[in-house]
Amino acid sequence: MKKFKLKCIYIACPLWSLDIIDYISKYIPRQNIFVSGDVKSKTIVKKEFFTDLYLLSLVEQEIAYRSKIFVRAHHSNWSNFVGDARRLEGKITYDIRELSGMPYLNSTYKNIIK
Repeated sequence: MKKFKLKCIYIACPLWSLDIIDYISKYIPRQNIFVSGDVKSKTIVKKEFFTDLYLLSLVEQEIAYRSKIFVRAHHSNWSNFVGDARRLEGKITYDIRELSGMPYLNSTYKNIIK
């Protein structure tokens, strides 16, 4: 975060993989990490966007697209879609595997794919 002078990060992830937030909280203060629940409580976006998971996904895609830096999950079509759009405009985009110390698969995901 210091390298890019970032004050906060937004993590767009499925509800079953929220343990990535616990991992990242070891390195970044939790009050600087935002997720969809934070957007729900601090936005003027219509409530329908948060009851319909597809609409919520679109809101999160827009946040990810407009962000200064985007870290994509390797096996995620959602991340690929956002990452490809960002690359076309020359925006900084990393694959999560490029970040040293980041877990490749969180424990919940490992259990699901077994």
